[in-house]
Amino acid sequence: MKNIILIICIGLIVSSCISIDSRSNDLSKNQQRFTEGKSYIFSITPSYNSEKDRSPIEDLGRYFYLYKKGGKYVRITPKFSSQELIAEILNENKKVIDERNLKLLSYLKENLDKSRESKTLYFNDKYEILKKSNYSVADLGQSWGYYTALTFLDQNGNLVITEKTTDLSLIFLIPVGGKTVSSNIFNKVE
Repeated sequence: MKNIILIICIGLIVSSCISIDSRSNDLSKNQQRFTEGKSYIFSITPSYNSEKDRSPIEDLGRYFYLYKKGGKYVRITPKFSSQELIAEILNENKKVIDERNLKLLSYLKENLDKSRESKTLYFNDKYEILKKSNYSVADLGQSWGYYTALTFLDQNGNLVITEKTTDLSLIFLIPVGGKTVSSNIFNKVE
């Protein structure tokens, strides 16, 4: 039995792909806290993304489930006490063209277990905003995926989203895995 577990572990290590943005840890060291009820405005497109060929988040509006075209900025207003986050797309004149109120629950096990809605966000004790999801697919093998996005303000007040994705598969009893950590920075707008 020990040999089988060892073979699976070695197979997983050998067949894994790992891509980690080294800047992700540096960005989170000097972060600021979101303030209750304060509105923050950011550019809708990232000024930095760790995957130069393609950004995981090319549109901040879509990240907050806003799909109107013609947006230039995104304004978010976290209301931790009333458990909501107001997200708005603004045009070049900073007029609202789309708005959505999202659930913003405390990051506790009971909230994670109860809430199965995809448009639910969470906040932790540092007032970082988190988005989580996972999936499981059975096809030619079994696949599992886990996604976590951590949203916070850097030392300059820019919005940083660090995404962590882990994929595990068992295809014909061969373990395959991958892990990606990427970051996006959206500049604050005065």
